[in-house]
Amino acid sequence: MQSAEFRRRDHACRPVLLIAGEIDLAVRDELVAALHQLIVDAHSPAYLDMSLVTFFDSTGVNALIDASRLAQTHGVDLIITPSSYVTTTLKVLGLTEQFHWGTPPVMPSASV
Repeated sequence: MQSAEFRRRDHACRPVLLIAGEIDLAVRDELVAALHQLIVDAHSPAYLDMSLVTFFDSTGVNALIDASRLAQTHGVDLIITPSSYVTTTLKVLGLTEQFHWGTPPVMPSASV
C-alpha cells in the first residue's frame, strides 16, 4: 500500500497543503495534524490540493468534515482541489455541496 505524503506549498501568504497517495486509517493522525496546521496558519483562504490522492475512505471523509468545521470556526475558507477518488467518494455520500472546490494559486516560474 502506498503511503500518503503531506507537503506544504504555501504561496503569497496563502497556505497550501498538497496531499498525495492513499488516505486511510494508517495516516489518520498525520492527516488530522496537517489539516489543523493548515487552517490555523491561514487568514483565509486555505487550499487543500488533493489532486494526487489515489485512495480515499471514511477516514478522509471524517477528516475533511472536521477540517471544514474548524475552518468555519476560524473564519477560513477551505478550498479543496479533489482527485477523482475524492470526488467519487464524496458524491456517493452526498457530500459534494459541503465543501468549496477550487485550485490553489499558481506558483510563478523561477527565472534564471
